[in-house]
Amino acid sequence: MIKLKDIMGIALISICVFPLVVLALLFAMDIIHLNVGLSNEAKEKTNVYLRKYQPKQDEAEVNHMKTLEAIKVQNKNLERKKTEINRDIERLENLKVENSKVKDEILVNRNKIEKLISNSETMNQKRMKALAEVYGSMRPEEAAPILLTLQNSMVAQILRLIPEIRAQSKLMGAIGHIDVKRAASISKIMGRVGSKG
Repeated sequence: MIKLKDIMGIALISICVFPLVVLALLFAMDIIHLNVGLSNEAKEKTNVYLRKYQPKQDEAEVNHMKTLEAIKVQNKNLERKKTEINRDIERLENLKVENSKVKDEILVNRNKIEKLISNSETMNQKRMKALAEVYGSMRPEEAAPILLTLQNSMVAQILRLIPEIRAQSKLMGAIGHIDVKRAASISKIMGRVGSKG
């Protein structure tokens, strides 16, 4: 017994093979001719076309090849530039990191220097106060020649730190007896600093 599936398969094969059988019969009866190749007229038209347009086509192909080569060269140059740019970017990033580290080091060193300066100023003030106490306790005639060995600004600073105004005045008088010009200069310095403070 033939199944429906088999009938369908036979029908499908028949439908596909039928056109081939018909074509084979038409060729066999010489109703259909199959010409392989071109007719003389078509060959002549093709030759005329080729003579007319072949040089242009060859030139276009040469130009196309040159363009492709130029594009390849340009792509290589672009890749090289891209690599250089990436290296420069990486170098800049490294410089940024290095710059940041240097800034941090500078900040740390600046803080240390400021602390040292502050400590130095504090030590200098303590030393000046100690000198002021020493010179303030000395007799003015003994202290004046020693003070005149120092710079005028330092003498003025020491005199300002002497707590008693009377002792300051006596010491200034002793300095004036030795060197009037220097005493005047020291007084000016004390007056300037006194007016600022």
